[in-house]
Formats: sequence, C-alpha cells, structure tokens
Amino acid sequence: MGQKYSSTETLPLPKNPNTLIKEIFTVSELITFQKRINRSLDDIISDKEIIKFSYIPDSKPHLQHLYLRFIRNLNKYPSNDNIITGYSYLKIITLLNKKRRNKMFPKIEWIKIIFMCLSDEEVQFPCWETTHDIHVLENDLIEFISLLLTLNMNCCTDYCLINQDLTFNDHDWDTYWRKSASCIVRDMKECNVEEFENVLLIVPNIFDCLKNLIEHSLYTKDQLKECPLGPSQFTKTKMNQAILCQILLSMRKRSMDISKLYIGRENGYSMRSFQSKVFKWKAPTILLITGKKIINDQEYSEKNNRYKSFLNSYPRLKDGKTTFQTPLHYTFAIYIEEPWKMTKGYFGGLHTKIIQLSPRQDVFTCTDPNAVYFHTQNGIGIGNEHMSSDNKYKPGNVSITIDSTLEFAVFRHSGPGVFKTGIIANQEIFEIRLHIQSVEVWGCGGAKELAEQKHEWEWEEREAQRRQHVSMHVTEDRALLELAGIIGERPV
Repeated sequence: MGQKYSSTETLPLPKNPNTLIKEIFTVSELITFQKRINRSLDDIISDKEIIKFSYIPDSKPHLQHLYLRFIRNLNKYPSNDNIITGYSYLKIITLLNKKRRNKMFPKIEWIKIIFMCLSDEEVQFPCWETTHDIHVLENDLIEFISLLLTLNMNCCTDYCLINQDLTFNDHDWDTYWRKSASCIVRDMKECNVEEFENVLLIVPNIFDCLKNLIEHSLYTKDQLKECPLGPSQFTKTKMNQAILCQILLSMRKRSMDISKLYIGRENGYSMRSFQSKVFKWKAPTILLITGKKIINDQEYSEKNNRYKSFLNSYPRLKDGKTTFQTPLHYTFAIYIEEPWKMTKGYFGGLHTKIIQLSPRQDVFTCTDPNAVYFHTQNGIGIGNEHMSSDNKYKPGNVSITIDSTLEFAVFRHSGPGVFKTGIIANQEIFEIRLHIQSVEVWGCGGAKELAEQKHEWEWEEREAQRRQHVSMHVTEDRALLELAGIIGERPV
C-alpha cells in the first residue's frame, strides 16, 4: 500500500513569512482574527482551540483526530514547524486558499502536499529529495472525505453559519455521507497519490470547504450568514444531501437550489406523467436514475416478457463486458442544461453531463449540444440517436437508454462519442443493464422557476380550451350553412 515518488525540488520558503502573511491578509481580517483568538499572533493556539474552530463535536473523536492531524501536518509546510501560533494558523489559511497560496507559494505541488497531510505517518518537509512510501489508510480517507462532503453542503461559503446537528447527525453520517464518500474513493486500490489525483479530477473543488471552514476565523460572528443551500429536506426520495453534494462537486458548483418535479413512485412510471411534471421547466434539470443490475439476460427475459421485447430492440455490445456478479445497484445523475421538449431533433446543451454516483463516482462530459431526446413511444435517449424505422435503439458509445415504460435502462461505455469516456472508466468497454427502481427529476431552481412552470401550463390549458371553443363554433356555423344550401353538395 502506498506509492513511491521522489523529487529534487526545493521548497519555496519566503525570506520573512510573517511579513508576507501580513501582506496577504487585509488589516480588517487580521484585526478580526486576533479578536477571535484573543492573543498575539506569536502566541500558541492549542489543539483544543483548533478543534473548536472546526465545529466537529466531541461525539466524533476519531474525526477530530483526523482533522487535527491534517492541520498539524499542513502546518509543517515548508519548514517543519511543530507549534501552531497565530501566524502559523494564518499560514494554514493561506495554504488552503488558492489565491492567497499562489502569492506565498507560487510553485507548490499542492495535491502531493494534501495527500501527505492525510497520511498516518510522520510528515517531514522537504520529503521529495529522497524516496518515500506514502500511506493513507482507507477508512481514514473515507472518514475525511465524508467530512469534506458534509462541509461542502453546509459550509459552501467562507461566511456560512454551520448547523452542527445537521452536519454531524450520526444516522445521516453512516447512511448517506460515508456511503457517498466510499463511492468517490472506491477505485483507489492502492491509495496512492496518482489515484488521489484522479479523485480530484472527479470532485475538483472538494477541498474548498476546508478553506471556507478555516476562514471563519476572519469573520466576526455577526458577519456569518445562513448557508445559501439551507437545511434541504428530502422525504422518501432517492435524492438526499450527500448525493446532491456529489453532483454539485462533479459540476464544479458551490451551491444550487433544487425543486422536486417528478418522482416516479409518487407520480406514476409513465412518459405522459413524466412529461406533465417536467416539461415547461425553463431551467436545467437533474434526472436521477437508480436500478438493480440484471445479471443474466436470458433468465430475466424468460421471467419478464417486457424485458425480452426490450432486448430484441436493443443491439448487443460487441467485445464488451455485459454482466458482473457484483455490485448490483447503480445510480446515475444526468444534468441537462436545456429545457425538456418532445421533438424529432435533440436538446441538451454542451454543459450536459452524465455522472455515475454509485457504486463508484465517474463523470462523462458532453461534446455535442444535441445530446438528449424524449419520445413518448420510444423512451429517453442520452447520447443516442433516435430509434430506427424498424424500432431498433441506436445507442451511442457513451450513452444511457431508457425504455418508454421507464422500467429498463442501459448504460453503455465503449469509446468517445456525444459524451467523452469517463475519468475512471477511461478505456474500459462495458455495458450495465438495469431494472429501474426509481426515476426522479429535480429542477435547478426554486419558487420563481416553479411559478413560471405553473404559469406556462396554465396558459397552455387556456389555449387548448379556447381552440376547442372556436372549433365547436366553427362546426355549428358550418351545419347552419349546409342546411341553408350555401355550402356542401348541390343536388344534381
């Protein structure tokens, strides 16, 4: 376990770091910080105070230990300081803030440093002049990523108030946050720095929340505001805060209001029901699909004639893997930039993304704005062409196909196409066939967008009634004209 790497790079050490730190922070920030710590910048900040600044409760002692170890290791950069003073704490803030960091340490190898600070081994800088094994324990990594996920959801700006009960609730921690964290790091077989770099390609901004958290000390308490995301409530839905956080991080977004549009379990699994709830929404949407892997096509089709019919319409993937014994459950989110519509053409937008959320997280970015189709008879295609004239699906190289009953779905990965191959999947060729367990659509927006959607549907209903009324009067008028012999067939 671990990865050997070495470098002859010398660490960039400022001649007078304390003077430079004073140049990096504003006078207001330094005054507020000194008031918060209530001492000179040369005085020591204790471990107990660092934990207090972290908001991690005493009910999470192991998490407190991991966070404190990370901060202490980070404090050692670049001159192996073991004591954390006010100046040291400002240096840690500088290291966690990209803009500040670039002023003080413009050539820093940031990902390597972060990875080393997560290690359970003694960290000494500069440590790349000789070869070292860097170890990060899997459970420690999952626990720390869980912390980052909760903070990204509840501390998405550097002036957020943090709700401790919401962030560190024991049930949510084990049920949601650790589960999502496990999906993010699942492909880290060796837990080495190269694998860690891939993780940061999938969730590139995941460490921003530490900057936000630690920069709380630069604000007075009355300057802290409620988190823009708020305490979102997801009742009996597949979507939850941890999954939303996975999606936001893969999209490089800090926060997003979302509104429930369609829940298959509540609204019915039909294309018409889907259409009535999702169409007319004028902002982006998130389509969330969960399903159970179909292990054996032949056995399953013998039990389910609808699946047999679906297989007859779906072309088999050549030279690819189509069955796995484990895992059995998969979740995909599709962020669709443009409003849904029924058309012979396509929609989507270049910012459309397929995000695999479980059992491992991966991201598939769009290369063509014509990425999605919706058809009440043929289903939903993401990365596909419309069905052929003989009713055969035409899946793309990276695509999701959903049948018109919303019962079956197939994720195909066989090379770049409308979507790029995954960061983790890369050159893998495979296909995942699912019996859908839930379909949800969430609108990116809040009350304003919901009101606009309602207005659009009401307007269309009024127009339909008006057209029906006009048509009825035209029919009556025509009948009178025919009786008068003015129009219609004349007698011979």
